[in-house]
Amino acid sequence: MNNEISGFGYGIVSIGIGPLIKAGERLPSILQSWNGDLNNVIFNVRRAGIFAAYEDGVKIVANRIYNVGAVTGGTEADVAVSSPAVSNATTT
Repeated sequence: MNNEISGFGYGIVSIGIGPLIKAGERLPSILQSWNGDLNNVIFNVRRAGIFAAYEDGVKIVANRIYNVGAVTGGTEADVAVSSPAVSNATTT
């Protein structure tokens, strides 16, 4: 919250445990509960400003994200939220 982040591959990454496999048996996904990222300034990052996966109730609100992938070009995203393994997500 209220951070300035620059010069990395990703600004913020949060990944829960996700699907588990036990001896060939797939168990239900375990989602991480995360309050979220609010009011950050993220710039000059390579792949994504914010990436969230396997989260429950994530809130990505009021972040200023710019110059994502601008240095080298290519595939980039300001905010990447994986689906369907993220539930109750809020982004603005």
